[in-house]
Amino acid sequence: MPISKVVNTGVFGLDVDSTGLVTLTDVEIDLWRLGADFGSNATITGWVRPTYTGHGYGGTGMTESSGVFTFPKTGLYKITGQFRLSLDSGETSAGCIIRLSTDSGANFTEIAGGFENRNNNAHAGTHVLVNVTNISTFRVDVLATSLDTSAGNTVTGHATRSDTSILFERITASQ
Repeated sequence: MPISKVVNTGVFGLDVDSTGLVTLTDVEIDLWRLGADFGSNATITGWVRPTYTGHGYGGTGMTESSGVFTFPKTGLYKITGQFRLSLDSGETSAGCIIRLSTDSGANFTEIAGGFENRNNNAHAGTHVLVNVTNISTFRVDVLATSLDTSAGNTVTGHATRSDTSILFERITASQ
């Protein structure tokens, strides 16, 4: 069924220009990557936005400080973590845990984790939905855990590639 005219009746979320091009206006999507190896059992720091040609993000984007991410607007977010791990053959299980704080970072709850026990170039991934109802108090971080740091095991970062990354996608309004 062809549509000849779209009239805004107070519903927002998309724009239609004079040529019929539809643009979503309530989008938040942002990718962060680990810029260098991280070798501690702690909150991962060193996150940077990709700078390769063609990269972009939609909306305002997330804010990051000392490994803690804050949200630009309320909504239901899908958070996807992809973690490359450099482990030695003695490692039994190491990984990364996405954690959520609803009290401005005073306390964090583990909400999703990805673990691996292979040596060298292991990969762990996870995803989770978070219903952000207050941007002043909701925070997310990623905890590296169970790394045998004495053996040099790390969460692998890279100066130009997204070997370890976290993706934030706002799906809809908060529930």
